[in-house]
Amino acid sequence: MAQEEVEIDPMLSEKIVERILCLIINEALDAVWQGIASPENVDLAMTKGVNYPKGPIQWGREMGWDQVLGTLKRCHKHYGDDRYRPCPLLRHLNTGNAELGEGQLTDNFMV
Repeated sequence: MAQEEVEIDPMLSEKIVERILCLIINEALDAVWQGIASPENVDLAMTKGVNYPKGPIQWGREMGWDQVLGTLKRCHKHYGDDRYRPCPLLRHLNTGNAELGEGQLTDNFMV
């Protein structure tokens, strides 16, 4: 039985990937914020355990915290679903007053 060819809009594909990736990045930052793991351990777990090409913290840095935050805010506003609520650490990183260092945050971030 021949499969029917499906054409996918490239812009839609990018938005789907961005939406899902931003959720993963937000969840990874939440694990760091709660003290569950260091940024390096989160990335290591995802690259070795799930075979991602790079960890979510690294991806977030490369995308830019502002883009991750903006995507989550838009999704949260549109869908009203709390899973899109940005982690406090993401909001803090987006201010430019902090960066993730070796295993910790480089300032005394407290919520």
